[in-house]
Amino acid sequence: MALVISGLPRGVAALLLLLFLVCCVVVAMRAFKLSPCLVKSASNPVDVRRFYSLTSTTMALPFWVWAMGNTIQDGAFDLGILSFFTVMVGTAIFVATGGRRGFLTVVVGSAFVSVNYLLGLIVLPMRRDVPWTLLFYFAVAAGVWAAVGAVGMSVHRRDAPTVQYTPVETEDEQ
Repeated sequence: MALVISGLPRGVAALLLLLFLVCCVVVAMRAFKLSPCLVKSASNPVDVRRFYSLTSTTMALPFWVWAMGNTIQDGAFDLGILSFFTVMVGTAIFVATGGRRGFLTVVVGSAFVSVNYLLGLIVLPMRRDVPWTLLFYFAVAAGVWAAVGAVGMSVHRRDAPTVQYTPVETEDEQ
């Protein structure tokens, strides 16, 4: 990352921000009495998909701004602009429509963010000036966003309308 904050090695400030945001999400989950898999309890009917979408965007927004800053400062396009933006657009669509398509866009966007970090782990080691702290941050962030995507997919599948199969009896079975 091109943006260096207060002389910290590259990746450290972003890692600290990521850990802070994850802690904030955990605190919010406890406040709303949600389990780590975002299971809605009978005593607290929180809209789990809305919570997931809004917290995903809360995590994506500062890193989207950071990616914009990297692009402006370096002159090289940071793919984080698109990946984090996908999460935010999905949330906007979901909040506006309440539809499954918007929610699924958030889930896919989370996977896109994770893949973007994995690409960084593949490409950046080819350069000599990349500190291990940046690679460590990329590895942690890829894992966090993969987990965010996995939880979202779990919620998406659980909240999907179920179709019951009713076998048709044939004449031989009657």
